Amino acid sequence: MPIEPDRLPEPVRPTRPRWVVPVVIAAAVLLLLAGAGAAAWVLRPNAATTPSAPATSAAPPAQVLVSGRLFLRVINPDEWDTLEEPCAGEGGYSDIDLGAQVIVTDPAGKTVAVGELSLGQVSGENFECRFYFSVYAPAGLGFYGIAIGNRKPHQVAEKDLAPFVDLTLGYDG
Repeated sequence: MPIEPDRLPEPVRPTRPRWVVPVVIAAAVLLLLAGAGAAAWVLRPNAATTPSAPATSAAPPAQVLVSGRLFLRVINPDEWDTLEEPCAGEGGYSDIDLGAQVIVTDPAGKTVAVGELSLGQVSGENFECRFYFSVYAPAGLGFYGIAIGNRKPHQVAEKDLAPFVDLTLGYDG
């Protein structure tokens, strides 16, 4: 069956997916925004020529290092050969050991810093167990209380904190 010239089929038009137009519009908008951002960046005021506002943050508070040694002298010299490292307090001194709290207080007794004791080291000089501690506290308080374990604070003048504080527990003989 021949096709008559006035009855030719209509040509098939290619159709595009529905998402193409919104994607093209979104890409155009993004390009415009990127161009505006680049223009704003290029035209921004130079920081070197623009006076800056005064700083509003306060300087960090001054601190003082509260550092010291604790000498635990409860060792019976007759038992010196049995002492092993690391050493620690026993009996009434069992609160003196690695990690025991070192609490620093202000003159009113308010806690201003917390640290801890180091591992105890045997010292043959005075048959003792020696511990170390260091903690930063606010400067300018005048006096500081240093409490270790469950002991009462030992008062130290700020001028006597440097280079370190020596504290002793136990007997002196």
